Amino acid sequence: MHEGELITNPKDPRKFENIDKERIKPTNRVFTEDEIKKMGKNIPQYVMDRYMEDFMDGKGLPTIKNLNKRVSNNELIYVESYTKTDGTKVSGYYRRK
Repeated sequence: MHEGELITNPKDPRKFENIDKERIKPTNRVFTEDEIKKMGKNIPQYVMDRYMEDFMDGKGLPTIKNLNKRVSNNELIYVESYTKTDGTKVSGYYRRK
């Protein structure tokens, strides 16, 4: 993508130069209730802050059902599982736009 336009031709002279700005930040990830429970006592502060922020804003607990509803309402994006070029497998996850 370049300024909202998809670059599909390898000979296109335009280049995407802001890749660092486009990488997802850990605070944009939305963890499910089950993922948070699995963290036990080692929950990072940013995860707890985001959890409390969403809960206080009336968005409810981050259950799969609730998060899928937020995806349907265009509040969140679900990123499907994929494999990185180095072979690392990444599980699907929810994130903010």
